[in-house]
Amino acid sequence: MKIAIDIGHNVAFDGGAVGFGNENWMNTSIGTHLISMLQKAGVEVIACKPITASSVRDSLRKRVNKANAEQCDYYISLHHNAGKGKGCEVFYISTEGAKLAVPIADCISSLGFNNRGAKYSSEYFVLNQTNMPAVIVETCFVDTQSDVELWNKLGAEKIARAIYDGLNIALKFAK
Repeated sequence: MKIAIDIGHNVAFDGGAVGFGNENWMNTSIGTHLISMLQKAGVEVIACKPITASSVRDSLRKRVNKANAEQCDYYISLHHNAGKGKGCEVFYISTEGAKLAVPIADCISSLGFNNRGAKYSSEYFVLNQTNMPAVIVETCFVDTQSDVELWNKLGAEKIARAIYDGLNIALKFAK
């Protein structure tokens, strides 16, 4: 099994949200742990965050092109929301993506985050342009103090473990 992990934003012209937390740092922290967990379970991981980009569109294109070129089985894009909401949500576009999104959202919310659910969306470039089932994981809101306080209390490793557990429920790659 080959899973593309996209640590969202984190390159020039593609910055993340900032509030009580910093999305770039939070995405990287979770992504680093998640990649390690997946590799320890024997999953081949393709990191899709580009080193450079000339625009947001270029950044997104490079991420998707890498996953497609590597013929990944699944694409997971890690993010944190903004907009003064509360909780986690996971976006998908395909039926297979929904099968990933629901258990990921459930596992993250089991840590104490409000479960905003798995949500169909055709608005996101990475969901539309990948050749494999894809999801965008929005762990919590960086501009909502209670979400960031819970994130800080739990830590990146525990949140990564919840995403890993949700993937494992859907894909059954580890016993």
